[in-house]
Amino acid sequence: MSFIYDTIRKKQLVFTPEEKIRQFFIRYLTLSLHYPKSALRIEKKLYQTQKWQKKRPDIVVYDHLCKPFIVVECKAENVNISNDDIIQAMNYNKYLNAPYVIITNKKETFCWELKDNKYTPTKIPNYK
Repeated sequence: MSFIYDTIRKKQLVFTPEEKIRQFFIRYLTLSLHYPKSALRIEKKLYQTQKWQKKRPDIVVYDHLCKPFIVVECKAENVNISNDDIIQAMNYNKYLNAPYVIITNKKETFCWELKDNKYTPTKIPNYK
């Protein structure tokens, strides 16, 4: 069994195909887009109703006011991103109401901005 170190949760994790993408994207956010590690939460539980209790977005990025800024859903590289996957990511955001939603499998990465209750494709924002 292989392991990978998660710099956000500060622990070794089993190196699954999805965890590989999650760790890749964490590094992309922190090293390329300059988001501070302290702004990221990994697999944060959502509590709105009983049915949401087991929902966990892969990554939630918070702004400087501690409000959700980006919701990220990661899929394994060998998984083609489907409409159901996109709906899953956007459903997580119904509770969080972040202005950006991202889904990635490393080969493909899609980002949408939520404005006036409508999602529009956009590029991933840099940290401000």
